[in-house]
Amino acid sequence: MKGIYVLIIEVSGKAADIAVGKRRCYHFQPGYYAYVGSALSSLESRLRRRHLHMEKRFYWHIDYLLRESNIQNVIYAESSEKKECNLAKWLSLKLSSVAGFGCSDCRCWSHLFFCPERQSLKKLVDDAFLSLGLKPLSLASNCLVG
Repeated sequence: MKGIYVLIIEVSGKAADIAVGKRRCYHFQPGYYAYVGSALSSLESRLRRRHLHMEKRFYWHIDYLLRESNIQNVIYAESSEKKECNLAKWLSLKLSSVAGFGCSDCRCWSHLFFCPERQSLKKLVDDAFLSLGLKPLSLASNCLVG
């Protein structure tokens, strides 16, 4: 299956500075973050073998954040079109973002967005999918192990 996805991530406890690679450090306040991505070859493989798998080579910005946080939900939709940046742009109008995070291969300002409350963030993400004509599907945190 090809598609687009958003990881709903919780950063708990106190604010943290997380080194991403060798040159960049990002500041994360406690709360919830939405990370926008796509998989135009295999969505299930991208989620299970990359984002949900703990043993991996760190390659993308999100790998470093996930080492220090927890995925709470995965919201996704099937699509053969690359709509990742459209989704990120929609979310950027509604939420604060982490500048330069997750968007080194495009011209977006960010692919990571912050919200202090989980349900509000999930609702905005669902609305973003619907605005692009996509039906959002969801995996809860108890479905993410495996």
